[in-house]
Amino acid sequence: MTAFNLQNYPSVLLDPHVSRPYSWIGHIPFAYLVIELTRPRCLVELGTHSGNSYLAFCQAVAELGTGTSCTAVDTWKGDEHAKFYSEEVYETLRAYHEPRYGSFSRLMRGYFDDAVGAFEDGSIDLLHIDGLHTYEAVRHDFETWRPKLSSRAVVLFHDTAVRAGDFGVWRYFAELRADYEGFEFSHSNGLGVLLVGDEQPAEMRALCGLMQGEDDARRLEAFLASLAPDPESPELTRPEALESCRLYFRKHAEQYSESKMVSVDRSPVVGESLLRFVLPPGAVCDAIRLDPAECPGVFGIRDLRIIPAEGDELAVTDFASRLTTVRGYRLAESASSPVRWSCMDGDPYLELDLYGLADGLGQIAALDVTIDFEVLVRDVTARRLLEALQAGDGVSGLGGTAAAATAAGSEGGGAALARLERTLSEQDGRLEMLQFGSDAVYERVVATTDDIAVLDARARDTDAVVNALAGGLDAAMQRTALQMSEHIRGADEGAKARAASMDARLSEIEAGLAAAMRSADEDRSAAVSRWTELETQNVTIAAALEQLAAQISDVRRISMTPWWRRRA
Repeated sequence: MTAFNLQNYPSVLLDPHVSRPYSWIGHIPFAYLVIELTRPRCLVELGTHSGNSYLAFCQAVAELGTGTSCTAVDTWKGDEHAKFYSEEVYETLRAYHEPRYGSFSRLMRGYFDDAVGAFEDGSIDLLHIDGLHTYEAVRHDFETWRPKLSSRAVVLFHDTAVRAGDFGVWRYFAELRADYEGFEFSHSNGLGVLLVGDEQPAEMRALCGLMQGEDDARRLEAFLASLAPDPESPELTRPEALESCRLYFRKHAEQYSESKMVSVDRSPVVGESLLRFVLPPGAVCDAIRLDPAECPGVFGIRDLRIIPAEGDELAVTDFASRLTTVRGYRLAESASSPVRWSCMDGDPYLELDLYGLADGLGQIAALDVTIDFEVLVRDVTARRLLEALQAGDGVSGLGGTAAAATAAGSEGGGAALARLERTLSEQDGRLEMLQFGSDAVYERVVATTDDIAVLDARARDTDAVVNALAGGLDAAMQRTALQMSEHIRGADEGAKARAASMDARLSEIEAGLAAAMRSADEDRSAAVSRWTELETQNVTIAAALEQLAAQISDVRRISMTPWWRRRA
């Protein structure tokens, strides 16, 4: 049977994106691990809420290149256990999910029973059940989706450790364990892992076997939990910040006004976000102004789509040529963003002329804009620094047309951006050094494992020698006894003399065997001693890994701290 070694699965060290509520985040490293172990062809999650578990699955699929087709099924309205929540939860998740994982993943809005028909029987390799948590509900979900599970399927059940109120996942999971292999984590409200399919990957069976040992299970669970984000950390306990992105719209002959403005709140993180700006009835978008943030930064527009009330959406493929105004400095386009710009003050925006695009579409219901937030500067001191850099480089005036902004050359913006990029480069260097350290520790573990294998082979060779000697002794004793019997029957002195000689020879053989046994015992003692030494080294290495995990956690914390707030 394949031995499970966590060192072979570095995906557990991925850095997750999390949002409230945090009840699932303790299992995120295992989410990465189960994707790497099973490499599912099809993954389905029943009950997604803000997406902590589902985004972790998708992140691992993207990082590992497993080619998994992923689906999250939820109404995104809530229930008696998750509580009921607003449309903002779905829109926030969609904004983060679509630009990153939309190529292989979908958010399916609806009820579990309605969605089951969209999947072929025997097609799902990984199913995560996290809907309503009553005994009757979770049993219904499992039995309804059971025909869709493949011959290598694994099913996850969240909240197996919650026994309050009418929560009944723990009871149903215990009943299923009588029929299927599996194991359970007790932290973060509990997570049950059920090996439903008979054709499990060897690595998954190895993990399941390891988790049957109480000490091994406790140590592995503690280590995986230590890699997860801490819900009590200052970063996660402070009030969740939201950033408002605004879109102004007008007719050609009008001016922009607050009365013709819609906004979307998003989590203030860097990276791409797909934002849907829902327009009021009768809105006309001959021209639009997009305000992506209320702080300095570097921004890019990747995609723009017009969503009519009826009919197919319209992709605006020439929006770069429709750019009329940029507040800030136009930057060179990238492979993913035809329009990029930087702004050194707290009011970045751009304007686009969309006149004539909506002709024939009828009522416009919404605009979908994919924005790449490359750099965001929120610290007041840093913002003053950017203003000082701007003034020192002789750059004046932040407004103007796109042509004027391009001609300006943006020396001040370029200098500030260069400093920001140097800081990010230094941070990447520290992360790379820690990765080198991790690789070195891993190489030591591999070398130690090889030494143990050599000692194990020597011990097996010693056992073979001892067995051969024992077999030879038995044969020699049988031959000697036969010869002695024949000579004794002769009853002459010569026979007695030869018998005495044979006794002496037998004594020599016994002495030789005793010496060989002593030598074998010495070799075995040496092997045991070396084994003990290697066990001590393993403990040292384990301590080093824990220290490394702490360093990685520090780097994550540092990476979330603006460079201008770090001490030298």
